[in-house]
Amino acid sequence: MAIDLIPPAVRARYRIEERGHACSILAGDYPSEFRDIVECLEGFALRKSHILTPGGGRSPISAALDGFFRQRDWHEKSFDIKITIDERPIPIPSTKSTILRMRWG
Repeated sequence: MAIDLIPPAVRARYRIEERGHACSILAGDYPSEFRDIVECLEGFALRKSHILTPGGGRSPISAALDGFFRQRDWHEKSFDIKITIDERPIPIPSTKSTILRMRWG
C-alpha cells in the first residue's frame, strides 16, 4: 500500500487516508514536494495554546504551516474550475488553495 511510503512515526501521529494513489504519485513524480509534506508533518505539533488563541488574523496553526512551506518556496495558487453542460460553461467559485510548489510540465 502506498501509505507505507509515509514514515511509520508520521503514520502513528496522524490518521492518514489516501485517495487515488496520491502517495505514490507524489513520491514518484514530485519527490521533493512529498519530502516537504512529510517533514512538515514530522515537525508539526498541535498545541492547546494554538487552539485557544483568540481570533484576529491568521491562527498560529496556519501561520506555522504556511511559514514552513514558504521557507521551501511554496506559494499560494488559485484555481478556476468550471463544468460544461450542453457546451455552456458553469463557473464554480473557488478560494485560494493551499500553498503549492508543484513544477508542472
